[in-house]
Amino acid sequence: MPARDPEIEALLDEARITRLLGRYASMTDWLDFSGAAEIFTEDAQFDFGEMFRGDREGFIPFVTALESGYARRIHMFGLPRIDVDGDSARAECPSFIHARTAGDPEHTDATFVGRYIFDAVRTDAGWKLSRLAFYLNVLTVTNPPAGEEGPVNLADGWNLEHPDAPKG
Repeated sequence: MPARDPEIEALLDEARITRLLGRYASMTDWLDFSGAAEIFTEDAQFDFGEMFRGDREGFIPFVTALESGYARRIHMFGLPRIDVDGDSARAECPSFIHARTAGDPEHTDATFVGRYIFDAVRTDAGWKLSRLAFYLNVLTVTNPPAGEEGPVNLADGWNLEHPDAPKG
């Protein structure tokens, strides 16, 4: 087999890591944590400050309970900076998260602007995330008036039963 171009390999590594970041955001929005083992190493560490620090086993119930408290949620990432160093990498990702509290007649919306830091490692199964830390820059809480949505599709209650949920 011919030698592969190192620059192309580096771009492929960055693309594979970027895909993991997107899968994390999607899994959180859809409350589908069944694929966490495909995204995170078994010994992955998570740091959300005093809210939660721990391992993957503790993270899944924490994030499930947290995100289930929202009727709507969307995690958007800006362009990540990914630095690959052999079989390890660091990704820094600006983020915008918006969530509406479930069952709240006042329609409490929270907007979180922050930054995720991810560490990744190359495993026998490909790249996986080994660490996730979130740093908050801005939190804004508002109570928009009821009925502000208009005649558009609402993202309320997204989960795996939704007809547009990701399949696989």
